[in-house]
Amino acid sequence: MNTELLRVFTRQEVEVALKQMAPLKAPGLDESQSAFQSDKAISDNILVAFETLYRMKMKKLGKEGYMAMKLDMSKAYDRVEWIFLESLMFKLGFHEKWVGMVISTVKTISYSILVNGEPQGNIQPTRGIRQGDPLYPYLFMLCSEGPNGLLQKSVAAGDLRGFSLCKYVLQISYLFFADDSLIFCRAKMGDVQTIQAILSMYEKALGQKVNGLKTNLFFGKSVSDNTKNALKDFLGVPKIKEYEKYLGLSAICGKRRKIHWKKWETLYLSKSEGGMNFKELSKFNEAMLAKQVWRLIHDKESLFYRVFRAKFFPLGDIFSAQVKSGSYAWRSILSARKVVAARARWRICNGLTTRIYSDCWLRGAASGKISSQISDIPANAVVADLFEENSGWWNGVLIDQYFSPFEAQKIKSIPVCITPQEDILIWPKTRDGKYSVKTGYQLLREMENSELASSLDSGENKKFWTGIGVVVRNSLGEVLAALSEIIPLPLSIVVLETIAARRAVTFLQELGLGQFYL
Repeated sequence: MNTELLRVFTRQEVEVALKQMAPLKAPGLDESQSAFQSDKAISDNILVAFETLYRMKMKKLGKEGYMAMKLDMSKAYDRVEWIFLESLMFKLGFHEKWVGMVISTVKTISYSILVNGEPQGNIQPTRGIRQGDPLYPYLFMLCSEGPNGLLQKSVAAGDLRGFSLCKYVLQISYLFFADDSLIFCRAKMGDVQTIQAILSMYEKALGQKVNGLKTNLFFGKSVSDNTKNALKDFLGVPKIKEYEKYLGLSAICGKRRKIHWKKWETLYLSKSEGGMNFKELSKFNEAMLAKQVWRLIHDKESLFYRVFRAKFFPLGDIFSAQVKSGSYAWRSILSARKVVAARARWRICNGLTTRIYSDCWLRGAASGKISSQISDIPANAVVADLFEENSGWWNGVLIDQYFSPFEAQKIKSIPVCITPQEDILIWPKTRDGKYSVKTGYQLLREMENSELASSLDSGENKKFWTGIGVVVRNSLGEVLAALSEIIPLPLSIVVLETIAARRAVTFLQELGLGQFYL
């Protein structure tokens, strides 16, 4: 590690590093921390915390019950002691030269005060790190390794016990959110005294101070009122909070209030269609929830995935999870599965996990599923059964025998993976194959238009809709594919022709045709 840190950096490497320091990324030297790091999402620990608080609130667990402490550090950045930061970096194994460079950026700070618009004075601080600098959130996260290590030591010694969502989920003792922390423990004086001792040691070493007025306590259903009041008085917390709203997530879905300026169906249309391109918030929210579904499919090393899988789908995947229990956040994530299921496609590699008839894996097909009738091939057969046993290539004779000519052609056009890899679920609406909120929102809009169009019959509303059609022929004039859709009536015939041409191009791309003429 030190070799990489001390080598000469290129300008491009510095620019990439700065771009990765985004506010919604997640820092953390371990999975308990969440913010500012490119391969994590701050929402992970928020959802884990919310689900854990929900479980504590709704279930009676044990005689003593459990509690959570939400801690807020007062002036956290301004109170960082430089000597502590420097000593901690040496303790973590950083090279002396690297520590010197980092500390020099911290200590070479001065402040001036504007007096009548003119800077006056030269104030030299002796502690604290600046907010707004892209490097300093990471330095603050290094400082949090102090209480992190002490909490781990107490858990290992049995002085502190975390909370577990179910029998097969690891115990969660603490979650960090930049300068906020959430600590889970048993609702008993021994655990609380252990936490208080750790916080006191942390305050003395780093110069931090817990803001008692912003410290909140959350108690499980099993905790008696006498225990709640005793622990509250010991910690000096003014009042006990409920969990209904934590870190921006609401536990109860209230009634929606609507403000109508103009007909909404007009406002959220694109400007080319005569609208104002407003986002429909309910669909945008569903598209963002679908992002969490995507992460539960692919990010299998995260704490978010391991906790939710053990609790809700231990023997399957997110699509096999049943809506039996869970918080409003979890039920909302489940409702967003339809977005991913509607357009995601399996990229065939070894073909061992993709089922021929029930999974979506055909490129360019409307549904991605095989429409040919099930014949002698078993209904639960996988795509690997269509490979030749010796060569590993497509078995053309078998495919031509059991599938329609059009689908057989599409199957054989799929490239075969030479190296052994598992099949991957991709999102074909983006270049990198990863789900994006933007394309998810576009898909929801398309799905709504399709549902509205299919429900229309003869009547007054029919004059607001029109249809477009696409017919694909080969050089001999033979029809290869066709498409028809009903769309909102544009403002002019020019706009209608533009929409039809654009849909024709996207349809041809979905079919996998590289060269074509309109």
